[in-house]
Amino acid sequence: DEVKGGYVPFWLFDTEADADVHYKASRIRTWSDSEYDYTETSYFSVIRSGQLAFEHIPVDGSSKLDDQLM
Repeated sequence: DEVKGGYVPFWLFDTEADADVHYKASRIRTWSDSEYDYTETSYFSVIRSGQLAFEHIPVDGSSKLDDQLM
């Protein structure tokens, strides 16, 4: 068997992201007793913040190369 090399053009990407998100949410709780069915609905706000970073993410630079091979 013979091992052959090949040239595969690619780029390396770095990225950073910051996000602040605000949601309106609800929680529904149901229960029943011998006479009635009850539903309790609570409404609240959800606020989240975060940061995310990636370094050296390879992306192939060839349209002819199958993306699954990267």
